[in-house]
Amino acid sequence: MTDKSQNETERAENTLPIVDKPLSEPIFDRRKLLEMSASCIDEIYNRVDGDRFRVREGDKERIAYLKLLKDYISLHTSLLEASGAPKFDGVPKVFVPRELTPEEIEENRLITEARDKQTRNLMRSLAGLPELE
Repeated sequence: MTDKSQNETERAENTLPIVDKPLSEPIFDRRKLLEMSASCIDEIYNRVDGDRFRVREGDKERIAYLKLLKDYISLHTSLLEASGAPKFDGVPKVFVPRELTPEEIEENRLITEARDKQTRNLMRSLAGLPELE
């Protein structure tokens, strides 16, 4: 008969932790998943947006693949949540400039003119020409 300790040693040698195996595929984060799903939504919307929709050859297969992709994105998202991955705060907000007052517009114009004059004078001095007033 064999010892229990002998069996445990054999089992431990055959079992490797998952983390020791090299990753051959990329790991997608939430941003990448959003990009993929947004691309699919955009493509489908552009396809059905017109006045007349015409079925193309291969549409059934494409729909099947899109459904599969949707399922994988959903699975991946739930795995990210369960793993405690950092929360995705969303896409950064786009900067929308506010309306400038007439005083700010004039100030910007004066600053731009002064900067342009400095640049011209610098270029003239580098070329050996006299400065402009």
